[in-house]
Amino acid sequence: MSKEQQDEQNLPSQDVDKDKILEQVEANIDVGVEATEVEVQPAQFGDIGADVNAANDNRNVQMLLDVELNVVVELGRKTMMVSDVLNLGKGSVVELPKAAGEPLDILINGTRLARGEVVVIDEHFAVRITELAAPRERIKSLG
Repeated sequence: MSKEQQDEQNLPSQDVDKDKILEQVEANIDVGVEATEVEVQPAQFGDIGADVNAANDNRNVQMLLDVELNVVVELGRKTMMVSDVLNLGKGSVVELPKAAGEPLDILINGTRLARGEVVVIDEHFAVRITELAAPRERIKSLG
């Protein structure tokens, strides 16, 4: 006898009485299972202001300290026609709408964080922060 023939003999026939099987399953359930009582207690949680949360928050902040951010100090912006851009060359001057002495915008990942003024330190340009954006304004800029 081949393996296929053996498998066919072991398979249940299509004429299975589903009600009979269901009765057998229910009888097996009724016979051996007893309901046991389980003691239930309400969940207990620690205080929200506990030191554990402070330690976790400190670890989360520590992880963020190594993230690099893109810092841009913006002198000004201007919209120009393509033809004007193509005419730019060495010595060309692009006028900006910002007045001399007006504070520069300091952008962190595209969001204005502060404004400042240009300073020179050891022959290098730098920016001294003169005003920070209000927290409400920073949140509003996120979308």
